Amino acid sequence: MWAPHDPWSFFGHIVFGAVAYSAGIAAIWSTKGSRTHVRAGRLFSIGMSVASITALVFMVDRFLPLALVMAVSTLYLLATGISAIRHDRAYARWIERVAAVVPLGLAVLVGFQVLRILRGAPQPLTGPALLVLILGGLFVADVRLAARRFSSPVQWRKRHLFRMMLAFGFATTAVLNINSGALGIPLEYTVVVPLGVALIVGFAFVRREDQARTV
Repeated sequence: MWAPHDPWSFFGHIVFGAVAYSAGIAAIWSTKGSRTHVRAGRLFSIGMSVASITALVFMVDRFLPLALVMAVSTLYLLATGISAIRHDRAYARWIERVAAVVPLGLAVLVGFQVLRILRGAPQPLTGPALLVLILGGLFVADVRLAARRFSSPVQWRKRHLFRMMLAFGFATTAVLNINSGALGIPLEYTVVVPLGVALIVGFAFVRREDQARTV
């Protein structure tokens, strides 16, 4: 039987994750819509999907709530980010109809942790609170899209860019989280810093699209 932590599955997780992360950097720095951006984005999506799925498989032996949130959030963001640029496909509409369930469920899960901290659990509050804020915002965005689909290609591009950037932020969180001990980084910072930066860059991409439309 294939074991969740056998060397080959772990090796595959590391290799696909490393390749995907490198491709993500290339996609961010390349011109949006260019051949390099598209190819790097595809490689990032495939690699991170494999890395996220194998991370979930690893939890058969040991359940890690933060790893679960990171993996599922990444898969959700990739699915909705890709469907945004394929919004005319049938599968994209199906994803749009069920997408809101994912961030809602994750927000409730992390919300319970926030309540435990507020009741005196000895853990920092900033990271879980930021996750609830992000996941709640994604849920609201999905509900609004379900109520009224976008009519402008710019709106779909903005959704794509923001969600792919946020997926890269979650990937960075996972990388830093795994190596927090070796790097001497507090666990809280591995969540707050990369996700905070991803939000800033994501909103910058959205603003640039708005500015390009008005030119």
